Amino acid sequence: MGMSTPLPHSYARRMRRDSTEAELKLWHLLGDPRFGDCKFTRQVWLGRYIVDFLSEEHRLIVEVAGGQHGTNVEYDTRRSAWLAARGYRVVRFWHSEILALPETVSERLGQEVGRSGGREVGRSGGR
Repeated sequence: MGMSTPLPHSYARRMRRDSTEAELKLWHLLGDPRFGDCKFTRQVWLGRYIVDFLSEEHRLIVEVAGGQHGTNVEYDTRRSAWLAARGYRVVRFWHSEILALPETVSERLGQEVGRSGGREVGRSGGR
């Protein structure tokens, strides 16, 4: 008997448990009160893909690129097209960028959240 494919929920749970340093940093940044009502969840199944961070209400996906995530451009292009066809917008940040320039990443996240139809993002507001 061969190895079975892990159940989606247990696989996603393991990915959350085994997060990289960049994923943990990004998760912290996504919790910033400046993003107001934009709530994110981690390691979510959408179709046959797992996305790093998802705000369903804003139809916004935030991904970590590079590091342990690799850089399979063809796969990422196909995946992004599938997600876009379902109304999601994908934003990617390099692993090294998240760790070295967190304020720059946070500013761009604020712009992306503002573009996604939510209320204007400012320096105040609750998570």
